[in-house]
Amino acid sequence: MRRRLRPTVRLRLAALYTAAFLVGGAGLLTASYALVRHSLPESSAVARAAVVRELGAAASDSDDAARDRIIEQTRLEVRATTLDHLRDGYILALALSTLVSATLGWLLAGRALRPLSDITATARRVSQENLHERIALAGPEDELKELADTFDTMLGRLDAAFESQRSFVANASHELRTPLSIIRTEIDVALQSSEVTVEKLTAMAAVVRSASERSERLIEALLTLARSDRGDLHVEPVDLAAAARSALDDVAGDIVARDLRVEADLAPAVAAGDRALLERLVSNLVQNAARHNVDGGWISITTDAADRAATLVVANSGAAVTASDAARLTTPFQRLGDERARRAPGSGLGLSIVDSVTRAHGGRLRLTAPGEGLIATVDLPRSGS
Repeated sequence: MRRRLRPTVRLRLAALYTAAFLVGGAGLLTASYALVRHSLPESSAVARAAVVRELGAAASDSDDAARDRIIEQTRLEVRATTLDHLRDGYILALALSTLVSATLGWLLAGRALRPLSDITATARRVSQENLHERIALAGPEDELKELADTFDTMLGRLDAAFESQRSFVANASHELRTPLSIIRTEIDVALQSSEVTVEKLTAMAAVVRSASERSERLIEALLTLARSDRGDLHVEPVDLAAAARSALDDVAGDIVARDLRVEADLAPAVAAGDRALLERLVSNLVQNAARHNVDGGWISITTDAADRAATLVVANSGAAVTASDAARLTTPFQRLGDERARRAPGSGLGLSIVDSVTRAHGGRLRLTAPGEGLIATVDLPRSGS
């Protein structure tokens, strides 16, 4: 079975070039033919006048009918022969020039569309394993260069997304494996012990319960992060001030245990968003401020509504945070230093969830390192704005 010729872009462009030349050439030759035809003698009087100019007055004898017939016949023959030769020559010239234009159109279309072949070849080679490859098309800043640059930008985003996904899966697997390893170790120790007492079983149960709660918190955080990333929102008015008061009540034990000073300026700030997600956002910020702090430190929480935004600002004292550290805190499973990570409970997803929930609501999160501790500012769309 023969392979049917595909109507490729190159073939269509070559056909358009050829058709445009054919129409233009045919129009030009038709106009030339009409001009030549019009310039030839149309009547015997014109032909006779031309003969008189050539032969002199002797040729003007009107009584010589035979001579007039000869002149007329000669005029007609010359006219017909000239027009026939001109038409045949024009048709041949048009055919040859059309063939040449089709060939040139095919070659020029191929040259013009060569960058598309590079783009197609790169797209076919790219897979999850070599997303780092780029087209890097050189040439003038035309539509094809813009297309290639757009494709390169898309590959860059995909490469970053796949790398982030691989890192996220690896970190999540590690975080989930840790409590499971603790549980398994405790059970193995209990099973291998020759003397199992109530005290040992109670201690093992406490460790297993703590590890299972850690796994539960991590799974809940992962589900919250996935939900906010999907943008699965039930929008309603949510007062950030009320959410902040509730979050402070939840960490009251930590505040008392670490002798933290709390400064709260909670003006009504009603945002439009998903209540569960926004309450989780506020809770994460307040928990971070309490956990990642120093004994005898301070926490400052402010809510306000201005213009079209509801704003929450949570600041805390603590160890110095560099600007580069603050920039990467929204990356999942990021912690500031091993010692701090060991001291503070959590999975490293708190600020990742805050950032994801903020973006899902069309807001903005800013993390500022003033020299000690951290300042987190969240701007969310106001309800009814």
